[in-house]
Amino acid sequence: MPERNGIVSLELDLLEDRLGYKFKNRELLKAALTHPSYAIEKNLNYNNQRLEFLGDAALDLILAESIFIHYPAADEGVMTKMRSALVCQDALVKLTEKLELGDFMLLGKGERIDGTGARKSVQADGFEAIIGAVYLDGGLDKLRAILQRFYGEVYPEPDKEMREINPKGALQEYSQSRWNDTPSYSVCAVRGPEHRPEYTVEARLNRYVAVGTGNSRKLAETEAARHMLGYLHYLDSK
Repeated sequence: MPERNGIVSLELDLLEDRLGYKFKNRELLKAALTHPSYAIEKNLNYNNQRLEFLGDAALDLILAESIFIHYPAADEGVMTKMRSALVCQDALVKLTEKLELGDFMLLGKGERIDGTGARKSVQADGFEAIIGAVYLDGGLDKLRAILQRFYGEVYPEPDKEMREINPKGALQEYSQSRWNDTPSYSVCAVRGPEHRPEYTVEARLNRYVAVGTGNSRKLAETEAARHMLGYLHYLDSK
């Protein structure tokens, strides 16, 4: 995406259409799309971090409420794991893909991947900032309706999605129930430039080993756990 000096009204129209919400105060939406790196480059006195903080809290509340209502048999531990799975970075990125949010984010030069788009973590943070902006602009009921629609389309059965969304947690539960053991993770290599490293992590469990990569240790561990879990379930199916 070429460098921009701001976001134009037509772009905001498109994003609002995808979001299903028209802002009364569009400055909130602009702020939600403004990464701190862009604000520094353009000497702006605002960015999306405060809105991200608010959106994170609002998202937790709405998901907790929804899980509590729709899963009356779930205990506190299960509800906590389900909510954690639905707010992790990978889960939020799947929601941002419906908006193609990376195309709208205002980023500093160093934050764009090969000059084209936003990293996953930046998109996830931007989505939380938009949640905060909708909450301030339209209130909790409007925000709840938007999130219920998005989550309903992407994660129609969150209890069944937990394994895919949170493979580390699912792998740990599997290993404890089967072997009374827990997986271990170790970094094998770190490659790439300092500002955009690629981690390779090895997951070990019992006699099995799986490898994952990602632009952070956490993401690489998640990918390794996903591979390990997939292989173990393949063996179980034979």
